Amino acid sequence: MLTIAERDYLYGAGPIRLRVDVPVPAHPNLEWVTVHGTRLLADGRQTHRVSVLVRVAAIAGRQ
Repeated sequence: MLTIAERDYLYGAGPIRLRVDVPVPAHPNLEWVTVHGTRLLADGRQTHRVSVLVRVAAIAGRQ
């Protein structure tokens, strides 16, 4: 699971919690990658699948 701050993903408001469906390969030369997962509410309930453009620096070493 990842919690991503608003400043580290595009086109959202507030932090987002995701259960990542597909591991994100390391991309040291890129600033942004697409993360595919299921969005989670604060209580852990699943909502829907999303694809989110996330800053690599925000997820490096967290998977």
